[in-house]
Amino acid sequence: VALAIFQIEAGGLEAGGYRSNGRVKLKFEPHLFWFGSGIKTAKKYGSNNWEQISKYKSRGDFEKAYKCSGYGCGGGEKASQIILDEAIAFCKQNNIDVNFAYQAASYGIPQIMGFWAKKLNFGSPKGLYDAFQESEGVQIEAFFRLVAGPMFLLGAMKSKDWLKIARTYNGSGCCKPGGIPYDKRLAEEYANFKKQGY
Repeated sequence: VALAIFQIEAGGLEAGGYRSNGRVKLKFEPHLFWFGSGIKTAKKYGSNNWEQISKYKSRGDFEKAYKCSGYGCGGGEKASQIILDEAIAFCKQNNIDVNFAYQAASYGIPQIMGFWAKKLNFGSPKGLYDAFQESEGVQIEAFFRLVAGPMFLLGAMKSKDWLKIARTYNGSGCCKPGGIPYDKRLAEEYANFKKQGY
């Protein structure tokens, strides 16, 4: 089951947790930086610059990067790294904790969101990013701590409850009409690995 999740999230163990340039694979989730929960998150990280963040999201270059960050134009990982770097620079320029940017992306083979950092004992989202940059072993170990603890998914993984796994790991919208059929993809990838003798 874990292999199926890794396959969907980052192309599997063979693809690894790093890009060709050596940086950890990531996907930036722009809505966590400025939409919805972004307001609450900005306050959590001591931001008094919400108006500036709102203006920043409308900048042409940021919007272009957002549209290519994995949501349609094929920009994928490279664009996500660019948009994270821009978000970090923006935080520094506006006296906002850089963890506000790091919490809004998922990382490594299991694509764990930065906002899980403290519950996984990494101290901060940047701490999680730095640890994932050092070792794929750390990435995989963190995945099993996540599903065993904060997400409590081991039971669902053992019983192959694909829908519960999908909704918990990928978000409640993943299996709605028009959404990503994450649960079906999990079942398919699991079947493929079983055929290969895993």
